[in-house]
Amino acid sequence: MKTKLTLVLTLSVAFVFAQDSIKKNIIKTNLPALAYKNLNLQYERVLTKRSSLLLSIGYIPSGSVPFKSNLENYVSEEDHHYFNEAQLGYFSLTPEYRVYLGKGYGKGFYFAPYYRYSKFTFENVNITFENDLGADENLDLEGDISAHSFGLMLGVSFNLSKNLVLDWWIVGGHYGNSSGNAIGRTNFTLSPTEQQRVQDELENIDLPLIDEKITVNSNGGTMKFDGEWAGLRSGIT
Repeated sequence: MKTKLTLVLTLSVAFVFAQDSIKKNIIKTNLPALAYKNLNLQYERVLTKRSSLLLSIGYIPSGSVPFKSNLENYVSEEDHHYFNEAQLGYFSLTPEYRVYLGKGYGKGFYFAPYYRYSKFTFENVNITFENDLGADENLDLEGDISAHSFGLMLGVSFNLSKNLVLDWWIVGGHYGNSSGNAIGRTNFTLSPTEQQRVQDELENIDLPLIDEKITVNSNGGTMKFDGEWAGLRSGIT
């Protein structure tokens, strides 16, 4: 009886130490995203051998358009004024559930359904129009776009050392809907002709997958956004 009790206690202690050796809490950051000034943090909690829960937060402080000089190569020169002085900001929150197919306990190949909330803020997006005297006037837009989407990601995670993990987000895609608005105000009263010119300029702004509803009055113009939303995820943490 004493021998059996000793064996049970020994196995129990061994099991506890084995459980403690599994890293159940993992903190990560997406390194390539830092090039876009995207400050991000991801927390993973290992639940079982085959599953874990993650929460990711991404934040880009309001600032100039990333890689603006490269963007100018793909946009006509007459449209450069849209983003020359523009300030953009970004926030995202992404809960994720992972199913590991390989080694498990946070390691190996996995697939992960996820939900993402995204919010983009912008200001100083410049619209130029001609007034009744033939001179150029500026209308600066500011506003935000929020999106809710669901997606699936494939990846692989493995140890580089005892306390260092490399997590490769091979590819992920999400799809959902978005809404938002942009407001621009003038410091003078617009004539009917000037209002039409502002209307024409705002209609020239084309956002993919998003419908725009434009309203112009004597004080300026507004745009309401509503439509589909799609995006891709990839990175190394």
